[in-house]
Amino acid sequence: MRKSKRILRLVVLVVLVGTVLMNTSCSLFQSPNIGISTSDEIGMTKKVIDDIMAMAEEDGYPVTLLNANGTYETQEMHISSFIEQELNVIAICPVNLTEVLRSIEAANAAKIPVVLFEKPIEGADVAFFAGYNAEEEGRIAAKAIAEADDGKENIVVEIIGPEDNPNAVNASNGFHEEIDAIGNITVIQVVSNWNLQSAYEGMRSILKKYPTISAIYCSNSTLDKGVDAALDELGLLKPVGAQDHIYRVSVSGSKNGYDSAAEGYIDVLLATDVSGEAKAIYDALVTLGSGKKLENTSYTASSTLFSQDKIALNKNDIWGYVSGIE
Repeated sequence: MRKSKRILRLVVLVVLVGTVLMNTSCSLFQSPNIGISTSDEIGMTKKVIDDIMAMAEEDGYPVTLLNANGTYETQEMHISSFIEQELNVIAICPVNLTEVLRSIEAANAAKIPVVLFEKPIEGADVAFFAGYNAEEEGRIAAKAIAEADDGKENIVVEIIGPEDNPNAVNASNGFHEEIDAIGNITVIQVVSNWNLQSAYEGMRSILKKYPTISAIYCSNSTLDKGVDAALDELGLLKPVGAQDHIYRVSVSGSKNGYDSAAEGYIDVLLATDVSGEAKAIYDALVTLGSGKKLENTSYTASSTLFSQDKIALNKNDIWGYVSGIE
């Protein structure tokens, strides 16, 4: 009789321990259920999203991807729906840097970690941020132009992006930090809002007024197709090494920039490691979505400068060539 009672107690104990372990395992080893709200799906952003979706599919993790198409009200609804669905991690490429703070606060209140990418927001309470150093890229571009400068009075065209985009602002700040120290260079800006048609029209207008410009700094290589068209229209599209060639620096590494460089029109292409950024974002989403803590809370993608003679040889390291994204 005593033996039967001991066996019964042992069975009950085993069941209780098993139940505790199962409950503990569920809390410690939850599976990532990811929500992504992106401002758009063009250029570098599309490459990041495509890479994340491919990695999630390979690993079998569910991802709800929603595109706000440049409208913050839409993005706010997206994030609210993620919270209502009780997804366990959210990634945001913000449309509006101020308005999105409400959504981040709402996610934090629901104890859902937030991964912010591409556009930094100072003071934002997020679990992880990944992007690139636009200011440093601007400085590198300026240094390349400075090295090619002949010391004469020269006009350099700077194609700038949206004034509400921190990367566009930082890229311009970094560029001017270096270029403004060169006394013989005058910088004329083309406001493109990183729109291809606007870049084309702005360049055409500038070239008609200043046909003897010496260099062009394109802060977003998506616009290079527009720059090529404007130069070609006025008979100024000359390959590197040709007489009257206009020195050009292109930043990012989209297909438009790669194509123009491969055709011989761009002297220096500064390519951002977008694949590295996407991998860092995905790893952070999986870690946080699994209920674990991150060792590092930020990631900055590297940038590699390719001179004209190295561009085709290193095409597989340029994200626009690999992905075909313009």
